[in-house]
Amino acid sequence: MIQFSNRLLTSLSAADRQMLVETANRAFPHCDQTAYLAERFPLYDAVLMAHDETGLASFQLIQRFQTDHGRFVYLGPLFSLRKAYLPMLLHFFRSAMDTWPDEPLHFMAELQNPALLLVCKTLFQRSYPLLHTREIPPTVRQTAQAFVERIGHIDGFRPDNLTSRSSHTLYRPAVGFDAVMSWLHARGVRMDQGDSQILLLICPADASSRSRLMQELERGRLMLAHWERFRPVMLRKFKEGAARD
Repeated sequence: MIQFSNRLLTSLSAADRQMLVETANRAFPHCDQTAYLAERFPLYDAVLMAHDETGLASFQLIQRFQTDHGRFVYLGPLFSLRKAYLPMLLHFFRSAMDTWPDEPLHFMAELQNPALLLVCKTLFQRSYPLLHTREIPPTVRQTAQAFVERIGHIDGFRPDNLTSRSSHTLYRPAVGFDAVMSWLHARGVRMDQGDSQILLLICPADASSRSRLMQELERGRLMLAHWERFRPVMLRKFKEGAARD
């Protein structure tokens, strides 16, 4: 059974932080994450964690802020073992919807992993950029700009395709994601050259919009539960999106 927690980084002991570093290094054994996380910890205010029977299985650094336009959550570096990130993210999203039922919510992440991009677009099909069009509406650009202005380490932001750049990338080539990479390349995004694809989800406060988002989230969760059947469906959507003008 997985247990979830959401803790302020300032409340973590040295042993807690070392546990995060060790988990990150197990998740990415090809590259020591110690120095990277030492730089990242001061930039975030909280960490999502998932523990299973063997210990810490997943964590993600997050930064939160609030404006007159609602609440904003930036989802930072994610490290996971045994795919524990999926129930952790689902739990966090549902908890956020329950905690702030009457306020607009905005979620943003910079993705450097085509497999994670595929999963996230399965769960949050209304997140921007949409698969079937390259248009980024003005309200979405403005929301992304609000994140950029408050999260000081988002570099090279491009509002035309919702991308950024990073000197430290978690991207690694993987087999079976040609359709995802083709979709990214068609939009001028090169993860292999340091680009990150920003995903942005806006959750209005009205009940009907919240209900629709939760229904789509549940549908996406069921698709992932039957991934052998639905993975080709999602890859086809990426392929079709790449072929559009």
